[in-house]
Amino acid sequence: MAIKIYNNFLDAETHANLYATVQSIDIPWYKNVVVQPPLITEDVQFVHELYANHNVISNFYNTFTPIFDKLNVQLFHRVKLNLTLKQEEKRILGGYHTDWNVNGAPFKELKIAIYYFNTTNGETVIKENGKINTVNCVENSLVTFSNKLEHTAMTHTDTSFRYVLNINYV
Repeated sequence: MAIKIYNNFLDAETHANLYATVQSIDIPWYKNVVVQPPLITEDVQFVHELYANHNVISNFYNTFTPIFDKLNVQLFHRVKLNLTLKQEEKRILGGYHTDWNVNGAPFKELKIAIYYFNTTNGETVIKENGKINTVNCVENSLVTFSNKLEHTAMTHTDTSFRYVLNINYV
């Protein structure tokens, strides 16, 4: 599966409604340390899990079905919202990783989708065939790629918040 970027993934009204939802005070955000061993870091992000362990675990899950439907998801592994805060400098956040491993190896059938709610200079960086690919964080865009590809986020310095939806699916 190649890296694919979809601009204007949703119609403007649907995107605006979803963006308003993630910015609302109604969604509870939980602090999560961003560490990939052997890195030791104090980086944090805030997360709101929508789906995990084969179950819908958030009342907000159905809000995001316009994204799920366009992806033609057959089965979820995990779905979560990520919120990162503005930093003073641009750098890797947490380290390169694959989202799900089985017996120490990336689960090959799994696909990753990242939906960007707002535009920031906090890119997603993906390693593919020895090459570093940079995906800009552009409002209402979505990137898909194989779980076999290591990826990471970069911190952002230009806006207060960076909101993304991370989807692990088949």
